[in-house]
Amino acid sequence: MHLFPSLRHGLLAAALVALTIALGYFTPREQFAQLIILYGFFAALYALACYWADEADWRFYRQLGLILRLVLLFSVPALSNDVYRFIWDGRLLLQGVNPLLYTPLQWLESGQSAQGLDWTLFAKLNSGTNFTIYPPVAQAVFWLSCLPFSSGDWAPTVLMRLFLIAAEYGVLRLLPVMLPRFGFPAQRTVWYALNPLIILELTGNLHFEGLMVFFLLWSLQSLQAGKHYTAATAMALSIATKLLPLFLLPFLLHRLTLKENARFFGLMGGLLALLFLPLVGSSEVIAHFGNSLNLYFQQFEFNAGIYYIARWIAFESTGYNQIDAIGPTLALCTTLYILLTALWDNSRRWEDLPDQWLLAGAVYLFFATIVHPWYLTMLIVLSLFTTRKFPIVWSVLIFLSYIHYTYSPPQENWWALGVEYGLLAIFMTIESFLSRAGKQFT
Repeated sequence: MHLFPSLRHGLLAAALVALTIALGYFTPREQFAQLIILYGFFAALYALACYWADEADWRFYRQLGLILRLVLLFSVPALSNDVYRFIWDGRLLLQGVNPLLYTPLQWLESGQSAQGLDWTLFAKLNSGTNFTIYPPVAQAVFWLSCLPFSSGDWAPTVLMRLFLIAAEYGVLRLLPVMLPRFGFPAQRTVWYALNPLIILELTGNLHFEGLMVFFLLWSLQSLQAGKHYTAATAMALSIATKLLPLFLLPFLLHRLTLKENARFFGLMGGLLALLFLPLVGSSEVIAHFGNSLNLYFQQFEFNAGIYYIARWIAFESTGYNQIDAIGPTLALCTTLYILLTALWDNSRRWEDLPDQWLLAGAVYLFFATIVHPWYLTMLIVLSLFTTRKFPIVWSVLIFLSYIHYTYSPPQENWWALGVEYGLLAIFMTIESFLSRAGKQFT
């Protein structure tokens, strides 16, 4: 049996491995020209692989996707420094300290000390004056990854990455089983397996959307199979990894009977209470967690879409940035859209659910004040169960946002932002017209 089905498969694999090494090990985010050129080549080969993948060889591409993730195992995150906050939280937990009790700066200024929790690690944090935002399942992985290593950054990073690669392996196993049940071919797994954003951001830069998506897919599979207890457990774990799936819950109401809703939401709510209680067990800690959440709607800005338009209009009218009002207002608009859409949803078909979840997630991101590249993970995986491809296109365009880090201090490049959202809007418009005509991009 040959390692590669054909010469073209071997050449493609060699090129993608080389690009993964170059991007994962030798391309810091400040080197935007190098980053965007290499990423462009990766995206072009990704498109070629998706075009080539068929019923006979899609498994080869899935295996290649797993290999590319393993190639990044020993890398240091090049596009994000979030991992250092993960390590900080994990080491606090090792000391028996709730990460939500103190900001890193408060911990150090209080005079407390512990091995591996010092000013050296603090200097690498991007949010040393803010309370942590990470839910309990993510915190458990931080703790486990730091458990064998009381100092140093690299070893906990590698161990943490093994957890995320395991989650990615789970996704790559679930997709070919689930896709045919939703009316799509198993070879669509390649769209996720080789997506450069997914590989670089989840495995390379250690973002926990991959773990969240694994639990979300497991829940969706179980819901379709009528295994409500398993589905509730998986959904609770997904929410306790990243809070985003909370927005998806209203769409389940019409698909479950009254008894099934009570069973599903009762068990899920109970499990969430058990998971969050050790972390958020007092009014002080709840206030700290709420404070961290508010930052995402009232202070932080990055690569936003509709929010920047609203901010510009408000600034022209008042003369100052009104993020503290616009951010929560747009979040409320997102919530109302989701609730009203779910209320008017009359479909009980599980096959229609991914498309509704996808649109809800897209509205959330279009109205958000922060849209980092890895935020697209859920949209990308849900798009595999629909005829929509705009998340795949966006996963290529959104890397233009990394030009932000070439400035000192970092700032938005409005030309790059215009190109990203302008091309995305054009593609979505064309895709919508084709859909109405009963056609789609192939």
